[in-house]
Amino acid sequence: MRERLRVVAPYVVVLVIAGALYAVTMRFEYTPHPGRLGPDVWPRAILALIAGVCAFRIATALRAPRDEGPGGGVLQDVLGNAPPVSDAEPQPEERFPGLLALGIAATVAYVWLLGVLGFALASALYIGAMIRIGRYRRWRVLVPTALVGSLGFMFVFQKIVYLSLPIGQSPFDAVSLALMRVMGIR
Repeated sequence: MRERLRVVAPYVVVLVIAGALYAVTMRFEYTPHPGRLGPDVWPRAILALIAGVCAFRIATALRAPRDEGPGGGVLQDVLGNAPPVSDAEPQPEERFPGLLALGIAATVAYVWLLGVLGFALASALYIGAMIRIGRYRRWRVLVPTALVGSLGFMFVFQKIVYLSLPIGQSPFDAVSLALMRVMGIR
């Protein structure tokens, strides 16, 4: 029982802190705007998720049948099924400094292109470039992933989080505005 309490204690502490912070969010003062979330929504949502995870972990730890050592039974299963360790000298991991430099250059280019192309187009190019730099070669997967990822981020940031994103300069701003209209973003 002492071991279970030791496992549960950090989750109880975090749960209490999350509850106290949630109480603080109840005192946020702001002027509500119809059709828009207030500044209290995201902190409350995050704190509720933290509390839910802590409560779940406390419940699973308290109803565990017995302590099976560090990591529980899962770690023991993994170690039991692992291949035997050989005496051969391990091979050094392959490194790709050129790809790292390309990734850094792509990130710098992305930041610069945000103001020119707008978020949607620059993000699609960036996601596609990073996937390609990561040595993934199937274009039939790469292109849709970049496009859907960019539109998904745009939707979440603008429609749910209400974050203003760059629309770009002419003629690219027309693409951003058209995508915003299609997704119902004002």
